[in-house]
Amino acid sequence: MADRDRELPELQDPDAHLPAPRGDADESLLCIMNGITRTGEWEPADRTRVVAIMGGAKLDFRDAAMLEGTTEVEVLAIMGGVELIVPDDIDLDIQGLPILGGFPHQRHRCGDPDAPTLRVRGLAVMGGVELKIKRA
Repeated sequence: MADRDRELPELQDPDAHLPAPRGDADESLLCIMNGITRTGEWEPADRTRVVAIMGGAKLDFRDAAMLEGTTEVEVLAIMGGVELIVPDDIDLDIQGLPILGGFPHQRHRCGDPDAPTLRVRGLAVMGGVELKIKRA
């Protein structure tokens, strides 16, 4: 058997020359009594749905490879929380409905007409969404 293995040609990864894929069109993050973190270098999807039920999610966009145009995040927090950390060099449009919870309503324009936009919409029931804007 060892002799046969030596006779086989070396196979190369057919995708080795391809660039890393960009963010997917849709992504869903489900946190039920647990936590999910996206931090460091990552590629957000065009649309991300976050459901936090008695759990939490942390999405840190400071080192994320933001796509051109608008990246959407839909949040449902029920007795849970979602923390959003964003750099100050992107445009923000954040609105939601808090019911016995908290959800910031904020618009921020960074001044760069080519800057990507992060749009967040959602609902927080006995839970919350927290926004932190950090220097890029």
